[in-house]
Amino acid sequence: MIKDLFEFQALIIRHYGICWTISIMWELTEMVFGHLLPNFYECWWDNLVLDVLLCNGLGIFTGMQVCLWETILSIFCAFFCFKPRCAAS
Repeated sequence: MIKDLFEFQALIIRHYGICWTISIMWELTEMVFGHLLPNFYECWWDNLVLDVLLCNGLGIFTGMQVCLWETILSIFCAFFCFKPRCAAS
């Protein structure tokens, strides 16, 4: 469930280092508590390669690219979309 939300996490946090730390710590949590909760049990390579690098990494990258695009779009709109108001009128 949490793997699907890394795009939104990147939109909220907007920092690669923090997003990667949360991703890796979550996968370590799954590995450590796999013996207590059967749905957390996965192979080590599945946690490392598929979850961290592919799914979470792609979600973090996509979210950060949306943040970059949104910043560029807001800068463009701030300069070209709005007409400045005159204080005298």
